[in-house]
Amino acid sequence: MRTHAHCHAIVAMLTWPIAALMMGEKGVDNPDVVSDDAEAQLPFDVLFHNAYMKSVHVETEPGLTFNHLPKAGGSFIRHVVSSVVTKGDIRIENESQPLHPDDAARFTIGAIRNPCEYYVSLYSFGALGKGGFRKYVPAEMYERDSPEHFSAWLKYVLGHTGDTSLGVMSIRFAVSYAQANIHIKNGPTRFFLSSGDVHHVKDALEIFNASSVNCWVRTESVVDDMKHCLTKFELLGGGIDWAKFDDAIKNTNSNPSDHMACSKFFGNDEQALVKEADGKLFGMFGYSSCCEK
Repeated sequence: MRTHAHCHAIVAMLTWPIAALMMGEKGVDNPDVVSDDAEAQLPFDVLFHNAYMKSVHVETEPGLTFNHLPKAGGSFIRHVVSSVVTKGDIRIENESQPLHPDDAARFTIGAIRNPCEYYVSLYSFGALGKGGFRKYVPAEMYERDSPEHFSAWLKYVLGHTGDTSLGVMSIRFAVSYAQANIHIKNGPTRFFLSSGDVHHVKDALEIFNASSVNCWVRTESVVDDMKHCLTKFELLGGGIDWAKFDDAIKNTNSNPSDHMACSKFFGNDEQALVKEADGKLFGMFGYSSCCEK
């Protein structure tokens, strides 16, 4: 869609060279402009180009959007972004909010995590009595750092919906980034999605191109990835206060769920369950193993 600025630019492109040729107009505010006599000798296409460049020379600030995927370091990322970006409009899209259509014209940052690590974090956060998700799971399934309780919890949370399985993480990811048009609620998948909704989400993930988001921050390498994303944004004209970056990292409350290593929660059955439910995310982001540690 053309804006008023585009229209004015087009008008200037078409009319200014003609006026210059007919009236001998000088660009008195431009020290590099040629004299009347010299300008009269310039080809029309050069005059046309010069008029265009003058008409579209407008300073603009880039916009940055961070879309928050829950349990993937989002609280940390949003704090860092809010603390260090000094030039450019910042937009934070909260959990379960999809990317806005006009984000296509902005610099977008997404968050991702190894799916097995994701479920350990979600479970452990609930075992500490935190988060809304735990309200939809029987309380007796939660016990901190218990592989046996985690196994029962995981089977309950990732139970099949209709004729297929789809993970909570995949649903949240698809709604945030892949334009899956469903009404998402908290709790296990089968509580709020029909079989048709599940297939819709899987279709959305199948056609999703991860490069449609400009930069991804992995929870496993969150600091390095944040530096990478902010550097890319800076190259596009965004302003970053790097002196504040280290301070922001030190002073950020990342909403942690303290727990033992991910690998201690997973046996072969649990790994197979997650890879069936969230297999698309493993492949999309190159996660070759279930746990990072």
